[in-house]
Amino acid sequence: MALTKTTYLSRVEIQFPEGGGYADVVVTHTHVIDDPDDDQLPVRTQSTNFVHRNAPDGSAADITGLDQAVQDICAAVWA
Repeated sequence: MALTKTTYLSRVEIQFPEGGGYADVVVTHTHVIDDPDDDQLPVRTQSTNFVHRNAPDGSAADITGLDQAVQDICAAVWA
């Protein structure tokens, strides 16, 4: 039994606030757990995270650990 986990970026959304200000970037990843020898797999799950322009302390959010595509979208949206 050799389980494999694959994670990929499946969706990026931009949510603009009603009163103006910086938009939030909503990032959804899909996770696939699979084993070719197991007929009950694959199993897919999703995780969604909100990326805010500013950290809770007011400083700029650190987005360096995010997918490059998400970083590029954040830079464009927050410019």
